[in-house]
Amino acid sequence: MNIFSALSLIIFPFYIFMGWYIYRLDPKSRLNRLFIFLAFCFSIWAFAFAFFYSAPDKATAGFWYDLSSIGRYFYPVVLLDMALIFTRNRFSKRWTNSIILYIIPVIFLIATLTGPFITQDLVFINGQWYETLITDNIWWYAYTIYYLSFLSVTFLIVGWWGYKSTVLREKKQAMIVISTGLTAIVLGILTNTVFQFFNLHILPSMAQIIGVIFFTGITYAIVKYKLLKLTATTAANQIISKITDLVFLIDNYGKIISTNSRARRLLGYSKSELEGQDWEFLIKDAQDRERIGKYISSELIEDDDSYKNMEIKLNTKKGNYIPVNSFLSGVNDNFGPIGVLMVAQDLRQTKKLLHEIREKNVAQKAAKIHEEQLKKSLNEKELLLKEIHHRVKNNMQIISSLLNLQAGYLKDKEAVDALKESQARIVSMAMIHENLYRSDNLTGINFENYINHLIRNLFHTYNVSMEKIKFNIIAPDVFLNIDTAIPCGLMINELVTNSIKHAFPKGTSGEITIEMDQEQDEYHLKISDNGVGLPQDLDINKSSTLGLLLVNSLVGQLEGTMEVNQDHGTTYHIVFKKLEYLDRI
Repeated sequence: MNIFSALSLIIFPFYIFMGWYIYRLDPKSRLNRLFIFLAFCFSIWAFAFAFFYSAPDKATAGFWYDLSSIGRYFYPVVLLDMALIFTRNRFSKRWTNSIILYIIPVIFLIATLTGPFITQDLVFINGQWYETLITDNIWWYAYTIYYLSFLSVTFLIVGWWGYKSTVLREKKQAMIVISTGLTAIVLGILTNTVFQFFNLHILPSMAQIIGVIFFTGITYAIVKYKLLKLTATTAANQIISKITDLVFLIDNYGKIISTNSRARRLLGYSKSELEGQDWEFLIKDAQDRERIGKYISSELIEDDDSYKNMEIKLNTKKGNYIPVNSFLSGVNDNFGPIGVLMVAQDLRQTKKLLHEIREKNVAQKAAKIHEEQLKKSLNEKELLLKEIHHRVKNNMQIISSLLNLQAGYLKDKEAVDALKESQARIVSMAMIHENLYRSDNLTGINFENYINHLIRNLFHTYNVSMEKIKFNIIAPDVFLNIDTAIPCGLMINELVTNSIKHAFPKGTSGEITIEMDQEQDEYHLKISDNGVGLPQDLDINKSSTLGLLLVNSLVGQLEGTMEVNQDHGTTYHIVFKKLEYLDRI
């Protein structure tokens, strides 16, 4: 076995591994299934040539050479098919078009198995087999035109898509595919075609070995820029499919690229009828279109913590509409926005319940119904509010689970930390809703109990030992309404997280204390630690970190003030007043 046989045999399992790895990322993806077919083409090519180079006789060499034609003939059409799907070209949407493309290599394969095709003879030179080509028959011209035209169109499609795209991530994907692909193709043409055409026996045909360059580039693009990972993972899809709300994922081009079964069932559309349509397809009301359009085109979608809540009407296939309470939020990666997520709650039952409650209240007032009947109505309202808080808490837990699931697929530590911080913020709000629906008093929550659960969750999230860092909570008889509790809870979450992450470096021990009391109509909140303190040059009012920006914003929302004392660690003293609930019109 010579060196070229050894190299081919070594890269054979590499192609199989890469094909299987990409396929397992999302087995339902048509693009991933094509990639494993491409890996099969190169793997069978490499395996056959490993035995072709050092075959003991011409008949054996011919057998392995013919077997390799499966990979050699099919990989150009597989690359073109992948490019059409990857760039969302309309030609790829009809499966009959793909069948037409694959007819050509099938014809070439049949011609190879039934005749000489373009190979005139096999010659044994310098300890390995070379092929000599027939360059004056119709098959030679047909194969050359097919090979060059399909590969040229492939790279033109990907290059033009990358050039026209306004998304940096997509430009990077196109650049990697073209640079590594062209390098491999040019070197492959040189050894497989040019040298053989001129009977230059410098190197044998070795495009199957050079193809490693292209596969390595694809691997880098997958790891670095999430190439081929166009949809959520199967596990995430299963979670989304179980959400009782309607879920729509819209890409940067305004196309609906994913929906859950609940959305399709309520609207009456099939998956193929809904996905691929512009988002305006679902919304006929001009005012609703204008409001959603303003949000999608605004800079707010670049803020992961920002969302837009609005009541809109979604049109069904039957021509009527469903009133929904929608939440729109930008979906971003390291290079900017990649789409918009819309989660909508069906309001028909809620409106029906509210209408029934209003009618009961009017009837009760008009007829001066007995006090027990009035109490029953109030209990119904409490049950409705508890159900709302319960649903909000459950949805926040689902979002937290999705963030945790997504973090498991990320390699970048900063991205993982950002998801973990977002997860902690969501949990801090979810705990407030959980306290409300478990409490007999819907007007406020016991804040001392809430802080205790919040701190324990943070210690668990950041894997902090309570033996190393102790915490004290002093907040007797403090009750806050939901409008005040949510921003206050977020402030505690951010400042305690800062203490956990930065106040006690290298596993040093310490103590975190949270004190809260009420003086007349003002609340005093003190969060302190005996750690290393803040940097001397840090101005908390001008800090660019997301945590301190959020704290300053929340202090302003509560119309409060914040002072920082750095004697023996760090102490934040925040004074604020209770926010009063205002009727929403």
